[in-house]
Amino acid sequence: MARTISVMATLIATFTFTAAFTIPGGFKNENPDEGMATLISKPAFQAFVITDTIAMTSSMTAAVIVFWSSSRRNSDSFIDTLPFAIALTWIALVAMALAFVTGLFVVLSNKLWLGIVVCVIGCAAPAIVYIFAPLFLLVFDRLSSTRAPQHNIVEDNPFLFVFRLAKMIS
Repeated sequence: MARTISVMATLIATFTFTAAFTIPGGFKNENPDEGMATLISKPAFQAFVITDTIAMTSSMTAAVIVFWSSSRRNSDSFIDTLPFAIALTWIALVAMALAFVTGLFVVLSNKLWLGIVVCVIGCAAPAIVYIFAPLFLLVFDRLSSTRAPQHNIVEDNPFLFVFRLAKMIS
């Protein structure tokens, strides 16, 4: 799991870093605004910058947490910090998807219908997964509780840490 999170977080950081310097719309080439983003006054561009920054910082933090905790000899420390790295990676994935959608929307804003279609397509599948994931996990939890412990598929599911935490709190 640590290797997977490390790879995912590093890839997200790479993509978002690249997106930050190849911004939608490009840069102005005339004085005195030379080097400024051409679309800086558009709200969709500002949303792109914010979501890209959230994705970058969340993924880098997740990578550092995994690197730091896996380098320690205390396995309890690693087990305690892994859920935070997983949560930060999920945040980075969502923010990266939003940065993609807002980046496309800002350059397609002259064709509003196309920008809206891109936003719906880009947000529909992740939203369905994020909204219905708890339901699917509860169904899998009920199915696995009827099976023998050696066949417990839920324990291999890294997304259940939220539900385990909620059960511990309540």
